Amino acid sequence: MGYVEIITVVGTFATLVALVFTLYHVVKTRGAVKATQDAIMKTEKKIQGNVLIADVSTLIGYIESIKAYIRSDDFKPALIRLGDLKSQLARLKHITQGDKLIASTIKSEMSSLSEIEVKLEKELASTLIRAVDKPATYVALNRLSEVLNETIGREIYKLGEDKT
Repeated sequence: MGYVEIITVVGTFATLVALVFTLYHVVKTRGAVKATQDAIMKTEKKIQGNVLIADVSTLIGYIESIKAYIRSDDFKPALIRLGDLKSQLARLKHITQGDKLIASTIKSEMSSLSEIEVKLEKELASTLIRAVDKPATYVALNRLSEVLNETIGREIYKLGEDKT
């Protein structure tokens, strides 16, 4: 066997080794891509959970402000804060479309908030303090606050589960 045949055999062997090496790395890279995609999805879920917790906490603060304004018969700021609450709830409803419990609760509470808003507007316009049904307003706001607190609890629990 001459030098040319030996070089051909060695070259063919080196080509096969390189091909196996390349295929191994292609498969390994696919696994890394999949792991990276999974990590990205998990991180996105955690971020969404944190954002939801922050948004819900803000809503609870709005509710407490509204109740305080109504208690002190200061209806104009209560009405403004109620508008903020409604716009944030609409945003939250959009964010949580996948969570049917939250979405349906927000939908039902939005009508209660609209009724409260009408009463506050009448009160503001007529300055008749007794026109606002404070107990019903508190009940509606407290019910919404409870649902939002439950949402925070669920999201914090989910975030804790992801760590394990």
